[in-house]
Amino acid sequence: MKVIAQKRVEECLDGTIIKEFRLNAAVTKELVHFIGSMGKLDYYGHFPKPFYRITQRGAFILKGVEGNTTFQVLFIRYTSNLENSICQKIKCFRNRH
Repeated sequence: MKVIAQKRVEECLDGTIIKEFRLNAAVTKELVHFIGSMGKLDYYGHFPKPFYRITQRGAFILKGVEGNTTFQVLFIRYTSNLENSICQKIKCFRNRH
């Protein structure tokens, strides 16, 4: 699995940045739990459209819907290293599955 596109959705006055990431395949429950290790995972599989949120305190909030090819990340303190670590984690999932 890999990130094939990223776009800035919003930039707030307080310095937070929201970006949308597009993957080359749909998000699966297994991927959610794999990237969930980056922070605190909230997974709502019982929703009609299973929702997930991964929070790394002071760094980012990643959220999306299982089955979609996109998710959003709210960067509390944006750094390219943090963005790259998310992309690398997703790439590692592909190599493991």
